[in-house]
Amino acid sequence: AGTVAGQLIRSFMNLKSFPITLMTTHIPRIMAQSTMADRVAYGGTMVAATTLLGAVAMHAKDIASGREPRDMGGPDDLETMGKFWGGALVQGGGLGIMGDFLFADQNRFGGGATETFLGGPTFQIIDDAFKLTLGNAQQLVTGKDTDFPVELLKFVESNTPSIWQIQPIKNAMFDQMELMVDPSMQKKMNRARRKRMRDYSQDYWWAPGEATPEFMQ
Repeated sequence: AGTVAGQLIRSFMNLKSFPITLMTTHIPRIMAQSTMADRVAYGGTMVAATTLLGAVAMHAKDIASGREPRDMGGPDDLETMGKFWGGALVQGGGLGIMGDFLFADQNRFGGGATETFLGGPTFQIIDDAFKLTLGNAQQLVTGKDTDFPVELLKFVESNTPSIWQIQPIKNAMFDQMELMVDPSMQKKMNRARRKRMRDYSQDYWWAPGEATPEFMQ
């Protein structure tokens, strides 16, 4: 601890405890079952439990992000039901972290495959810092337009602790600051809101860009 090598190792292993736990506990237990039926039963129970917990987490994240909970679908809406429970399966970790990359470009922690498998989130922060500083300096020297104020706000927001009890307030605060530095931000927020409605038929109870929740307006 405290050495360069030690911190690099810790960064590489950061956020990998869940798949390691699965590989060293549940998977050996599955293989140790006496019959194939017992293995399927054990594995199926584990996946079902993590999927249910993933569904609860998805609803909690939606509410904390100012969104109305996603429609879970039903027998009369199999497409919506498939989307929801497929997302719950990935969110719950039943497929491990590899499941994230089967369904999205980013994992559940916000990083891509390169950051997750090679460097961990610490390297993502370093990469973002280089883009914010050297990247904007290069754009300035070459005469290109820079989005430094917006990128700086995004960098600060992504590295500000997220506390779910006050997450909507944090989102609204940074949204208002982004609207002040980028006149086109409201269009981007409206576009993201329409995309959410189109993909998941999901609206907001505290929409992006609004200083107060809709029910208080």
